[in-house]
Amino acid sequence: MYFAYRDLDAKIAARDAALETWRGVNARVEAGYRDDAQQEARAREQYFRLQQNVENVLTGRLLERTRANNGTTGGTFRGLGGVQTAERRLRLLASLPINGDRLLRPADEPTVTPVAYDWHAYSCEALARRAELRRQNWKIKRRELELLASKTFSYPS
Repeated sequence: MYFAYRDLDAKIAARDAALETWRGVNARVEAGYRDDAQQEARAREQYFRLQQNVENVLTGRLLERTRANNGTTGGTFRGLGGVQTAERRLRLLASLPINGDRLLRPADEPTVTPVAYDWHAYSCEALARRAELRRQNWKIKRRELELLASKTFSYPS
């Protein structure tokens, strides 16, 4: 829910900046600058596109979930829905009526905790757990032992 509100705030700020840009370019066109007509059309299009983004973030829009072969890896966070969709999910989790009389909004910021990953331990664990990597390691070990054996047998006794 916090992400949905942060996303909404960012989209509103972008839309408001685009509106100011459009007003500035439009004032130049009305003042008689002919070269700015195309820029005014671009600024107007950008404002309306960002307004559509604000509406989509507020009400939500249907997006594809993470799955195989859709361009994202498993576990990728995708902000599905919008503020109202996140609120509906929270109401379902809290056993509140779906159509409440108040809009739910987070009261405080989520806690930010620094995370320190032990990459060496994770890579060792990955090597130990992946079956194809274990097979490859056993093949390498076998080849090393075969090389050692061939060197040993080549010496006269």
